[in-house]
Amino acid sequence: MPGTMVRMGRLLVLTAFTWTALAVQGQSKVCPGDCDANGRTESVEIAAAVHALFGQAAVCGGETGSASVAFLVQALSYAALDRPICAAGGRSRWEDLAPLPGGPRQEVGVAALGDEVFVIGGITSRAVGVSTVEAYRVSQGRWRTVARLPRPLHHVAATADERFVYAAGGFAGASFTPVSEVFRYDPTRDVWEPLPPLPLAVGAAACAVTRRELHVVGGAAGLASSAQHAVLNLDTMTWSTATPLPEALNHLGAVVWNENLYVVGGRHDPSGLANSSALYRWDAGTNAWQTLAPMPTARSGHAAGVVGRWLVVFGGEVDPLRSPQFVFPQVEAYDLSRDRWFSDVSMPVPRHGFGAAVVGTAVYLPGGATRAGFGETDRHDRWVIEE
Repeated sequence: MPGTMVRMGRLLVLTAFTWTALAVQGQSKVCPGDCDANGRTESVEIAAAVHALFGQAAVCGGETGSASVAFLVQALSYAALDRPICAAGGRSRWEDLAPLPGGPRQEVGVAALGDEVFVIGGITSRAVGVSTVEAYRVSQGRWRTVARLPRPLHHVAATADERFVYAAGGFAGASFTPVSEVFRYDPTRDVWEPLPPLPLAVGAAACAVTRRELHVVGGAAGLASSAQHAVLNLDTMTWSTATPLPEALNHLGAVVWNENLYVVGGRHDPSGLANSSALYRWDAGTNAWQTLAPMPTARSGHAAGVVGRWLVVFGGEVDPLRSPQFVFPQVEAYDLSRDRWFSDVSMPVPRHGFGAAVVGTAVYLPGGATRAGFGETDRHDRWVIEE
């Protein structure tokens, strides 16, 4: 014990110097409690924070008693993570926002256009599928109802470009019948208009726009997953087929970074018990998929978005070890410039059956379900990252 106290005293002196040096250099965005900025909040640093909480020591060269309960909890949270995102220079926070005005809804399509987040279709406690579309204006912090989908749908794939919101495929009714319809929403006229239908009717697919093309990947056609990769030219409005996914998946995520299409996670089966951790990148020049570093947590029904150089994945199902909700709380971020995954603190309210919309440096996460299967919620929060 005396030796431990001596080592702790030496560490406090060392970290006080290190923290001061970092502050001078403007590099203070390290993990909470990580006084030596080595990317890990270690047990001796946690002990120092505990002492500071009771006014018995200083934290990282600060004033005695400078630690708070919130700081200690945050430090403990990051100390439990393997390779935390803060170790790579990113600091995040969660913020609660106004809930969905139409009430709880899951299996929704989510997309951002300008400074609005659109929540499309889904399942409510009163119906198997709805045509409701709601938009959240970020600058005002307010919801509004916009033109409804032409028909009630759930499990639609949604995305947007600089002018329109797109909704592709989905399921209709209690039988989860896959559909081939594709719709485009024009905010200037507040109308949905039909586009040429998908080559294959699927629900629980993913889509993204890049290079004036709408890419629709994966999905479920009945009980079977699909590896489809259909491409709609948005100028000619004609469909073509690109190289299929390396594996058949549904309830997957798709994003675009630097004009490249990325696909992450998903499931092979209808239940979510056979999940994938794969991350693939499709190159338009070669029409080929490249396998990248796998996601730490295999999951499906998750939400994924790109902020800066980070591809961030939230929640999902089915986690058999997390009874009774069976929903993954994990937040994992992939450094697109370094092919490496990092972990962040868990979601405040873990969910699946939702989507992610990125506006600025924030990821908006409306709706979803708080337990595997059916468990819809009107929850709406956002994850904000600072670098």
